[in-house]
Amino acid sequence: MFSGAAAGPAPLVVITYTADTYYPTGNTTSTLSWNVANATSVSISNIGTVAASGSASVTNNGTAVNYTLTAINLDGISATSSITITWSNWCFWANHGRPEWC
Repeated sequence: MFSGAAAGPAPLVVITYTADTYYPTGNTTSTLSWNVANATSVSISNIGTVAASGSASVTNNGTAVNYTLTAINLDGISATSSITITWSNWCFWANHGRPEWC
């Protein structure tokens, strides 16, 4: 049994990074959820610094937005994962039976 070398940090793992909807319409929101292990810092582009586990609602800006999660461990090694949310300002109105601009 060898005992003299210190073990390195645990590997950085992005366990989950999801959105409840990738194509919201109108004035709705999309909720991003994530869970990262062994990170000293976690951030999401267009949101900012976040906790290692959590969620955030993003609102309609009328276009596609990329949200890249970046996690960094104690050794400065990073892992990234991206989600693109594409909003449509077209809504389907049940009383008209056709899509219209929201």
